[in-house]
Amino acid sequence: MTDSPEKNWLQNQDSPQLQPGRDLTEFPLQRLRWAFTKASSFHEAQVAWFQGYTPEINYVSKSSGTIHEFSLSIRPPVDEWALLAGEIFNQLSSAKDNLFRDIVRRASGWSDEETRNNFRGGVYWPSCFTEKQWKSAVKKYSFIPKVIMDRIELFQPFRDLRPSGKTPDEEWMKAGASTWARLLNNQDKHDEPMRVAVHHYLGSPIITQTGFTVRNKPRQRWDYTDPQSNEPLLTIYSEPIEDIRITVPAIDVVVTAKGPSKLKWDPLNSGLWSALLESQLVINTVYYGREGARELGIPIMEYAPPTSWTDYKYVLQPDGGYNLITPGNYAQEVLNKGFVRST
Repeated sequence: MTDSPEKNWLQNQDSPQLQPGRDLTEFPLQRLRWAFTKASSFHEAQVAWFQGYTPEINYVSKSSGTIHEFSLSIRPPVDEWALLAGEIFNQLSSAKDNLFRDIVRRASGWSDEETRNNFRGGVYWPSCFTEKQWKSAVKKYSFIPKVIMDRIELFQPFRDLRPSGKTPDEEWMKAGASTWARLLNNQDKHDEPMRVAVHHYLGSPIITQTGFTVRNKPRQRWDYTDPQSNEPLLTIYSEPIEDIRITVPAIDVVVTAKGPSKLKWDPLNSGLWSALLESQLVINTVYYGREGARELGIPIMEYAPPTSWTDYKYVLQPDGGYNLITPGNYAQEVLNKGFVRST
């Protein structure tokens, strides 16, 4: 280890407040702000598309009028949205990698070349699914002050809150915001672009005309239906009848991403928002400690995503048209109120 002005970095400090740009690089905060800015634009792009879309229920009668299907076709630019989401996840992952590399550089006193020689596999933000993996990481980076490693440990996957009565496994931990974001980012960079789909389903019970006999229970799309399924919005089985008229009071829409875990399709917008919130907390914790990060934390209850899967809802109006209900642009509100700073 070579002598360096930073060799004695953080010595004799039990709970240091680190100044971005002086004690640690400011790049993670710049990346974080960029990610929130892009998330705001991503939200605006989605809202603009859905506002320009008019739901039209397509009716098909089959088998001599005994099977009646009502379908809806929603085809937004999901490939473009996948690229945008991938860029945001990339910035969040890179922000933490940049932060950790700077910690390694300052704590070790090594030059960039010496760091590359000592860590040929690269230096990245640790992501440990077991306590054993974390202990190996602590040993590997034994030169990093304990106070900093303790801050990093707070956000390791194996430290995630356990569901009541269940033993967490790696698949469950992959659903955590930061881990989910990193895995999606790695998949996007090294395997294939993120897969995004828009799922739609009935937001409330339909209303049908009376005067015909239903043979079997109607079948409909649910929130757990595969988003890419051709399952109609609703299928009605009846006695032979030429026409069935229905009223659809509400249609729910959610933007989903094919996740890296066995959960298959996950809600993209709420997952992205959770990753943004957690990244802001993680980065500030490393800089300022747990209490300092709490003081700078985004009020989660004020910007909480809806409890259901729904991102957008079309509600039928008395004149027959649909009114679109959209979520707030939380990313822009957070930026406007100064919760994410560039330095």
